[in-house]
Amino acid sequence: MNDFGALCIITSFAILIFSILQTSYGIWKRDEKTIELGRYTLMANTAVILLGFIVLLVQLFRTDLSNYYVVMHSNEHLPLFYKLTSIWSGSSGSLLFWNLLLSIFTFIVLWQTKDLTQDRIPVLNLTLAVISAFFSYLAVFYPDAQPFREFQPAAVAGRGLNPLLQHWAMVIHPPILYVGYVSFAIPFAIAASALITGHLSENWFRFVRRWTIFSWFFLGTGILLGSKWAYEELGWGGYWAWDPVENASLMPWLLSTAFLHSMIIQERRGMLKFWNMLLIILAFHFCLLGTWITRSGVLEGPHSFSKSTIGTPFIIYIGISFLFFLGFLIYRRNSLKPEHNLDAMTSKEGSFLFNNFLLVIATLAILLGVFSPLLYGREFKAPWFNSWGVPAGILLILLMGAAPLLAWRKGADKIFFSTLLKPLLVGIAGAGMYILFYTKNFTISEYSLGDVLGEIYSVIAVGLGIFTTAGIVQEYHRGIIARKTAYPNENYFFLDLGCF
Repeated sequence: MNDFGALCIITSFAILIFSILQTSYGIWKRDEKTIELGRYTLMANTAVILLGFIVLLVQLFRTDLSNYYVVMHSNEHLPLFYKLTSIWSGSSGSLLFWNLLLSIFTFIVLWQTKDLTQDRIPVLNLTLAVISAFFSYLAVFYPDAQPFREFQPAAVAGRGLNPLLQHWAMVIHPPILYVGYVSFAIPFAIAASALITGHLSENWFRFVRRWTIFSWFFLGTGILLGSKWAYEELGWGGYWAWDPVENASLMPWLLSTAFLHSMIIQERRGMLKFWNMLLIILAFHFCLLGTWITRSGVLEGPHSFSKSTIGTPFIIYIGISFLFFLGFLIYRRNSLKPEHNLDAMTSKEGSFLFNNFLLVIATLAILLGVFSPLLYGREFKAPWFNSWGVPAGILLILLMGAAPLLAWRKGADKIFFSTLLKPLLVGIAGAGMYILFYTKNFTISEYSLGDVLGEIYSVIAVGLGIFTTAGIVQEYHRGIIARKTAYPNENYFFLDLGCF
């Protein structure tokens, strides 16, 4: 079965090369039939990769000890559930799973766009074909990415699955995280097609938003599940320890969060066009960077794989791809000029801009911390991250509460008494009640500076949390009152479904 599985990978690579050549030629000659053939072959690649994935699953199910991957990650005594899920517990198996997810998402977006005729669509197909071809290239030419290497002679018994990975959260955490990682290729490819063709009309990001929300949700859920696993299995004493691989998944999530917020400004005010394109390029390449961190062996951690041969080609691909699309972004900069300027720093768009600033600065600071062993010869630990991460988080809570209450184009002073005052008073009252509760129930005999700062941060965080909640309730109430004016017979809490 190893030979058949390897044949699937080689066939996939050949199909993708053919698709790239066909689509490129079709774009050059403006030949719709050639472009369509390239699209069909790209869609056919999904079936080939799926077949290879099934082959590896069968080998794990049967404990085929002639397969190197099976020997390293399974054995005959392992429960069936863990046997099958060990397909993403190793580097080569997880890369095959990555390739499968990318092929499935590519198939979905090609099906969604099958009736569209814009010039952007062939470039979208070409971009996705190149990304897929790179992962198939790794599986063909680099042993550490080959899931069908033979173990000769066949082993007597397998090594089994790492006991730390035999946990419910770790079983579902990697695939959910991979769904978030891999699906970012779709909004990136859509944005890249608009950038390369120069067709930068506003309709491209409406399609991007749905895919970005999908990716953002799964990436965030995967991070939460990984935190649960780390809390129970690693004994860190908490859910987050700023491990390099944890940080690798957090960085694209922060960038995608910034992108989702700044897209609202582009849609409503025609601003931040250049910035949004840069954010989606960064988010996708940080997904690739996170994959590289996990598999290169350059940075060690409980989540990472051992050092492998794919590290060098992977980082080269990331660098070339990023520079290529950054170059196109600079080339198209005149087409991405804002339609309006910022009218007030304390307006809704100003708060979103500050939100973006915090999220991007936090990402860059995390990136510095991740590579601190290479840059400074020592690893920055949790206290360093917390020293700036906690204040930044508090500021983000403030923005999260204030932004929905602010007005477009108007400063906070213009709407303070009408929207901000009541939630602010509730937040202050809530912080005061928290102080009374805390002082009566918790005492520390000797205070350090860290204890004092921690208590101050906790009071501010609780107050801002209550402020945010009060703002949401206020806006919900106002929205319902406005709706009842239009639909007097509706219940306060339940919409009249008949109006739809």
